[in-house]
Amino acid sequence: MAEFTHFIFPLLEPAIQPDNPATISTVVSNGAVVDGMPNYFIKTTGHYYFPGLYTAILPMIPGIYGIVACLREAGRVRRLS
Repeated sequence: MAEFTHFIFPLLEPAIQPDNPATISTVVSNGAVVDGMPNYFIKTTGHYYFPGLYTAILPMIPGIYGIVACLREAGRVRRLS
């Protein structure tokens, strides 16, 4: 179910140049170089997309089914006890 976070990422304001719609390259606080980082922030780019956004639902289907199956089995075990 962690794939749900793909739907939240475009709503989060980036800490590095949030108003810049172009890709950026910069050095971050730990000294690492971030090269060619795109900005997916919807308020800056005007569109709601993050890589994996459209396919994130696919692994959620068996995950949701597994959770439902576990809950049903747990309920069945409680009723038998």
